[in-house]
Amino acid sequence: MLSLDEVTADMLGTKADGHFDSSDTITMKLQQAILHLPAKQQLAFNLRYYDEMSYEEIAEVAGSTAASMKVSYNIAKEKIIAYMNNND
Repeated sequence: MLSLDEVTADMLGTKADGHFDSSDTITMKLQQAILHLPAKQQLAFNLRYYDEMSYEEIAEVAGSTAASMKVSYNIAKEKIIAYMNNND
């Protein structure tokens, strides 16, 4: 996990050619949305979305159940969508 300061420092680096890629903005916004989630939801989202782990595998890592981690992932996903839509 990264702190918001680390993400911001990494994502806000200026391009040498002065060109700003809008995907950097989207990536930064996504990372900020993830950092606003509670720890369990961050874990579920990161392991499912980025690491493509099954809910059973995530449950093992989290010491929880697959059903609980599926709920955490879906709640996280909805919160991220809301964050992305409301923080233009």
